[in-house]
Amino acid sequence: ENLEKKYDILKSYFRYWAYQSIGNFRLYKAFWKEYNNAIEPLEKYFKSNFNFDKGSNIYYTSNALNEFLNWAVGETKIYKDISPLAKIMSNKNYSVSYIQDFIFSNNPSQDDLTIALQAALLNQREKEILELLIRFGARIDEGYESVIFYALENYENTNFLIQNGANVNQANAFGKTPLFYAIEFNRLDIIKLLLDNGANVNQKYINNNEKLALSANIGSNTPYFITFCALEHTSKNVLMHAAAYGNVEILKLLISKGANFNAVDDLGFNALDFALAAGKKENADYLKSLGLKANENLFYGDSLE
Repeated sequence: ENLEKKYDILKSYFRYWAYQSIGNFRLYKAFWKEYNNAIEPLEKYFKSNFNFDKGSNIYYTSNALNEFLNWAVGETKIYKDISPLAKIMSNKNYSVSYIQDFIFSNNPSQDDLTIALQAALLNQREKEILELLIRFGARIDEGYESVIFYALENYENTNFLIQNGANVNQANAFGKTPLFYAIEFNRLDIIKLLLDNGANVNQKYINNNEKLALSANIGSNTPYFITFCALEHTSKNVLMHAAAYGNVEILKLLISKGANFNAVDDLGFNALDFALAAGKKENADYLKSLGLKANENLFYGDSLE
């Protein structure tokens, strides 16, 4: 029973962590997909190797998989979960009228409504729900990452937020704007949408001096799971990011929109160096064709961030 309680706490905290950013949410979804895919093969394994009855199969399977949960989430002192309203957003069985009744009955704060809007966007809920939350007071351009960041796997919802005044150049503490994420997700349609609505094609991560200042003064606007130590490539620009995460089509689009392909980050990496470090041969060949040269003095370590 204690073990069961422990896993429930881990699952709740994992969900809470997932809803803090779109990057976290993608990892969370990928984990549960693998977890669920492993249930049937594991049950078969226990049945054929140990001849357990069905109840025992389920017991040993869930214990084995929960060890992976334990390993993925680790020990936590944070006993938190998402709010009841955010939970409603994650369940597509709840209708717009149900959500409206819930809001009338519970009178959630503006912060709760904004967090619910983030949850609705992560779960790619329909426009009527987004409109409802905004009408009741959810804020569009506040937070470490504003709500547009949470929409970046859904073209319609990203466009809806832009039409409602979302700032396409909103940057998080690292200087990362929605355009960086759309490139990471290889969403050419959303990259075009952002650029057509004024996204800065030459946006950069913060520089090293800004990083040092922020690290010394880590505070109010930075979530608990963010560490500036993770940022090595200060002053990395959009094109460098695309060289590491995108494809030639994305690179061509960015350059056609005025991306500076001669820029270097604070470690001396140019876009070609990023393509080579990421093992993106086609990107590297294309960037070489533009006349870029690799910096021979660089060591391509693990991090592209």
